[in-house]
Amino acid sequence: MTGEISLKNSITQNGKHLSTKPNLLAIIIVIELVLGGAGRLLTFGPLTIRYILFLLAILYFIFKIIRNNFKVEKNIFHIPVVVFFFFYLISIMNGMIRGYPISDIVLSSQGYLYLLIFFPFTLFINTTEKAKIALNIFNKAAFFLALFSIGIFVALSARPSLYSVINPLLMNLEYGHLSMRYGLPSVFLKTSPYMAIAFIHELYKYVSLSNERTFFSIIRMFILLVGCLTTMTMGIWVSLVFGILLVISFSKGSKKLAALLLTIVVGIAVTLIFSEFLSSTLVNRISRTDSSYIIKSNLINY
Repeated sequence: MTGEISLKNSITQNGKHLSTKPNLLAIIIVIELVLGGAGRLLTFGPLTIRYILFLLAILYFIFKIIRNNFKVEKNIFHIPVVVFFFFYLISIMNGMIRGYPISDIVLSSQGYLYLLIFFPFTLFINTTEKAKIALNIFNKAAFFLALFSIGIFVALSARPSLYSVINPLLMNLEYGHLSMRYGLPSVFLKTSPYMAIAFIHELYKYVSLSNERTFFSIIRMFILLVGCLTTMTMGIWVSLVFGILLVISFSKGSKKLAALLLTIVVGIAVTLIFSEFLSSTLVNRISRTDSSYIIKSNLINY
């Protein structure tokens, strides 16, 4: 029996009905990716939960190829992934030629192998419907991550002494770290950027799809946005701005106006609430004593 797996919106394969639900392993991988921090929440000897899920996905993919003669068709992600691994192998060979220890090369490059998960996912998520479900699962996981971030932010604001309890725990689990910035706690988790991605996706659905304009979708966006703000990280805030601008750019007609008005309201609210942090950060960024300025100056002089 032969079959072909692609990211096209098909519902049959060799005359058989394809399930519209993603593979259970794919769902677990997506949830762990968002809520699992650096992937070391659970360890089994030298293996972490993320490594185990990765290996299971690869083995399942190989098994399906051998047993069912599946073929991965080219799609919009195929070429970038192949090109990345081409240069990845060149980098490894360059390190070996220069005489670096094999152990150092493996340790510094093994994390990039996770991108191989792309190939099992062409098998797990092979229809548009499955892709939508996977994205919704991603957004829901990011929503719970935002609730967790907000909970820590509120707890530290009420009792700063909790810093000495929560921060060591987060760092030991490689889940994130806490700090105080201009009198406010900064809650930065390893997967905090996923909250920004989820917010932008939820905003795009809200603006572009009439059936997504519900009270609960507004609540989700609000929680995700506040979760991003609790990071007190300028990089994530800037990514939110660019994401919102992209949503406005791809929206049409009256929807574009609605997205623009929402952006203005959000911008004013953020400016008022975090005015001290924003002004202090901007002043420090253009100061000659800021670390980023010193590093760039040294590079230029070098």
